[in-house]
Amino acid sequence: MAQRAGIRPAWDMPDGAMTDTSRDPVLRRKLAAAAPDPALAVAGLPPVEKALGLAMARVSDRMMRLVVAAEAAAQATRSLAELLDELPANGLYAVLEGPQEAQGVMVLDNALMGALIEQQTAGALSPGAPVARKPTRTDAALCADWIDAVLRALAETYVEAAQASWLSGFGFSCHLPDARPLGLMLEDEPYRVLDFALDLGSGARKGAGKLILPALGRAPEGRPASTGEPGAAPHPDARAAWERRMEAQVMDAEVTLLAVLHRTERSIGQVLDFAPGDLLALPPGALGALRLETGDGTAVACGRLGQSAGVRAVRLVEAGETGEAQEDPLGAAMAALDDEGADRAAGLPRMPETEPLPDLPELPDLPELDGFDGMGEDPDSLAGLDDDDLPELPELPGGGGAGAGGLPDLPEMADLPDLESRTAS
Repeated sequence: MAQRAGIRPAWDMPDGAMTDTSRDPVLRRKLAAAAPDPALAVAGLPPVEKALGLAMARVSDRMMRLVVAAEAAAQATRSLAELLDELPANGLYAVLEGPQEAQGVMVLDNALMGALIEQQTAGALSPGAPVARKPTRTDAALCADWIDAVLRALAETYVEAAQASWLSGFGFSCHLPDARPLGLMLEDEPYRVLDFALDLGSGARKGAGKLILPALGRAPEGRPASTGEPGAAPHPDARAAWERRMEAQVMDAEVTLLAVLHRTERSIGQVLDFAPGDLLALPPGALGALRLETGDGTAVACGRLGQSAGVRAVRLVEAGETGEAQEDPLGAAMAALDDEGADRAAGLPRMPETEPLPDLPELPDLPELDGFDGMGEDPDSLAGLDDDDLPELPELPGGGGAGAGGLPDLPEMADLPDLESRTAS
């Protein structure tokens, strides 16, 4: 039988040559893509790639009234190196966290991400494809609930299938600006890759993406089946993943704090009269009683106003701490005014003049006191008093003398000189 040049018949090939795929990565990938899913062994369960499309359609309709239909889906197993080579350059990279610190990724292209955001914010899809842009943290937050709902719906489809435990317990954790960090974040192990293409808004747009999860399931065997009833207790793995996502979002949120020295009330007229250069007086101790407040006025910390490296700075202190020095900062600042500062203080607007106080009214005469009718205007006049009314003075001891023997006798005095003789001389 004639043979075409360059083509060897199968029976002329070495044993095992038809099944050796180690040297042909393309053939190996095709065989891996065609490998049956373990969940197919469970009777009555659809292939995982088909169940993923149905879950996306149901979740999109229930959450945002967006019509979604799966146009194509495929499943394959990839190593980490192969996975990184196949990732698209643009799109939203949502990092997924699962049980036992397992990590996965869901990639949404710009068309799918834009459709989810537009449907939630505007209620409809705009005509035409969106402009390609770098996803932001806000974009990831708007898509996080949809991603979580799709993963829960997919896991509940195979909740009784032990072979599909690799699907359960995953949820949104954070987003990445591009695919470069995934080589360091993901474990070097096999991954199941679910590629999907979607029709969005009844033909208004086309979107695509990937769901990447570790091929070896880490969910515990015998996990409780989901009842689907409202208020049912979530799976512990799902609760832990939700708590981690919530903590990551809260700790990553931006908070604006206001440093408040003092609050004062002014009329509208006074505020309208403010001009550059006007000075507002602060009460004593205001610089050491600064408060850090949130936008709604809630105080979260106390501090003192100062400077560091030539710029204004706030030093946080414990509540009730008065500071190292007890002096009045405002008084010290006023005492240290130089000539220029004094001139500025002298240039302040003058206080308005006050009106003079009215004269005091005439005071009435005091009434006369009882028992003092006989007293005249002369304070020494005691005509109205009777001597008999005065009490007797007590006797002095010693019969009127100073002591029992009376006063002692005075000593003999010398004769005085003759004044007349001195005058004549």
